[in-house]
Amino acid sequence: MNFKAYIVFIILTSLMITFLAIGIVDALNDSLYIVVTFPNLIYDVKPFLCSGDYIVSIAPVGVDPHEYQLTPTNVEDLRKADIIVSTGHAPFEKNIEEMVGKEIKGELLIIPKIPNIRILANPATGKPNYHMPIYDPNNYILFIKYISEVLAHKRPECANHYYERARDIVDKISSLINHTPKVNVVAVADTPTTQYAVSWIGIRIKYLMIKEHEVPVSPKDVESIVEAMKNGEIKLAIINNPPTARASESLKELAEKYSVPILYVPSPIGEGSILNKLTIISNQISNLSMEIPEETALLEQSQSTVGKNVVTALLPLLLLIVVGLFIFTKARGV
Repeated sequence: MNFKAYIVFIILTSLMITFLAIGIVDALNDSLYIVVTFPNLIYDVKPFLCSGDYIVSIAPVGVDPHEYQLTPTNVEDLRKADIIVSTGHAPFEKNIEEMVGKEIKGELLIIPKIPNIRILANPATGKPNYHMPIYDPNNYILFIKYISEVLAHKRPECANHYYERARDIVDKISSLINHTPKVNVVAVADTPTTQYAVSWIGIRIKYLMIKEHEVPVSPKDVESIVEAMKNGEIKLAIINNPPTARASESLKELAEKYSVPILYVPSPIGEGSILNKLTIISNQISNLSMEIPEETALLEQSQSTVGKNVVTALLPLLLLIVVGLFIFTKARGV
């Protein structure tokens, strides 16, 4: 290779490297910076991410989000964010809402405000329960579809990728809903954070050891729970796993004492996606269904018995009506 050819080769190679670098930078510039307020939400959003997308949590793992306060690093992440996913009820999340449109320019997605999300009432207080409503699989489907739309709008070149991931997750959740045995029972839970995880199965949490965050257990509440266990009203105990408070251990002891089956619910703010946690719950229900008193079956049997009794009672009356019509017709024909 002569000197001129060598120079041309060097120039062309340099240009190719430059253009490639520009392309990479452009691709990175198009990527999304996503901030979630709770660390567990990373497991639900990360499967969507397209090449170059980045995700970070505000509250660190192992910290009670209700007690957390924003740090300068958090504020810097929020300023960079294209999308912020929030549960909308922890104090620091309220601070984030106040910053939107000022320090924060990204789009804030507040889970309870997603269209058609179903918010349950706390059975002890009657107030809305905002503790992770996407733990209900039907709400989770709405969340998955909504966030895929937001991501696709922000980064159109990855739209197909986001939609395909959403369809895959929705299909798995739908299958889980269809294959999970349904029951019809009254239950007691250690905290209101479990409500969305089990209500879709037909488990009605009527009693709570802890009515709300930072509300202590009262002796009167414990007495009511014990009485409901004794008289057979409570058919199931729902306990966070791992236990979130001393109340969880107390409920376990009561359930074992009065032979009430226990369903362990993975913590909504623990590691793992909602899909994985619901799968654990579904598997437990399949195993527990033989232990849980069959209120549903009894209800269906009762309804069936009532129906049969009604038909039996009406048959003679129907026979009399037919005979009467026959006689009346004959009499008119004479």
